[in-house]
Amino acid sequence: MFEVFLHQRQVIDINALIQEAYRLEGVTRSSVDVENVIDDFEALSKREYPTFKHYPTYSEDYPEQEREQIRQKELQYLSQRKEELALQNSLLREQALHRELHDFRLRQTSFKM
Repeated sequence: MFEVFLHQRQVIDINALIQEAYRLEGVTRSSVDVENVIDDFEALSKREYPTFKHYPTYSEDYPEQEREQIRQKELQYLSQRKEELALQNSLLREQALHRELHDFRLRQTSFKM
């Protein structure tokens, strides 16, 4: 687990890190002299900086892919709903035609009697 953490660098917000450092400095006892505890800051050598070649596109593309998937499902639902409504309308029209035909036949038979 520790090896995985070291080999896969985590992205951090430098501004948040600096703000946290200043916050900690503000709440630290004055008897603790930071300059005596910590050496002067030195820049990292070129070989110490991680090579940053491949940003994980998954984290960038994931929300967009989720939105697209939801949109596709909504479109599919709407098309199914449209088909169902069309079928219901055609069924209602057929039932109305059958009632009219039945009423017409009843009138025809009542006139013949």
